[in-house]
Amino acid sequence: MKSENMKATYISRLSERGQVSVPIAIRNALGLTPSSRIAWTLDAEAGTATLSLVHTPRKGGAQAALGFAARFRKTRRTADWLRGVDDSDLTDLPGRAKR
Repeated sequence: MKSENMKATYISRLSERGQVSVPIAIRNALGLTPSSRIAWTLDAEAGTATLSLVHTPRKGGAQAALGFAARFRKTRRTADWLRGVDDSDLTDLPGRAKR
């Protein structure tokens, strides 16, 4: 049975490109995914480095909508998108009168 306060040591090898694989046990314990951000804390005097998860707050509400709009505009300008829309595409929208 595992304890939440359990300490364990895992060994990884540094690649020629300076990359390190995070062992699966650590990824699972911290809930790390490919997009997770991690921080390294160096204690040069002790000769240690510590890895920790960086918690980034999620944007919500208007900030999230603005972020989506910015990503959308990078792929296709709104005017270009609207040129491809005809009335048949808009008939199912809520609040729009059917013809």
